[in-house]
Amino acid sequence: MRTLLLSRPGGSANVAEDSEKAIRNRRGSPDSIVSKARKWIAITKCTFFCVKVPRMADAELWLHVVASIGAIIEVVKYGAEYTAAFARKMDEPATNAAAQKVSLVLSTYSDDEVEQLLRRIKRCRDHFIDEGSGIERVKCMCSVLRDIKDGNGGDFPLDEWEELFRQLKCGN
Repeated sequence: MRTLLLSRPGGSANVAEDSEKAIRNRRGSPDSIVSKARKWIAITKCTFFCVKVPRMADAELWLHVVASIGAIIEVVKYGAEYTAAFARKMDEPATNAAAQKVSLVLSTYSDDEVEQLLRRIKRCRDHFIDEGSGIERVKCMCSVLRDIKDGNGGDFPLDEWEELFRQLKCGN
């Protein structure tokens, strides 16, 4: 989590400078107090009207999500073996570019949310491996894709994900 300074009436934009000035005006050894203030500021990053907001998810996590869904697309379309398809997707520059795009489009997702999404995709992958063309694999993947779509205001961040959604008949 990071701390966001929403507003600071009467203060400058430089929180550290304002806090140091306030601390220097108090009694005590200025150097030790300022040192403590800097440490406190480094931890909290603000002094007034702060709100904790989740950090944007790491692009590396999104790379795994994009590669995993891409591998599942290859399994569905071509009957590819998942592990080989995943390795291929991880090495493709287009997958990295797609992951960057997804991380920007879905920038409100935290690391925890993306990790949970990745766990769900892996469960779907296990259904694909265990069942082949079974109904549970389709339900699982449709659920994941529907959540991604809903989390992005009704649109998919990547066209290939929308294509998979249609191919699996998730909208029906």
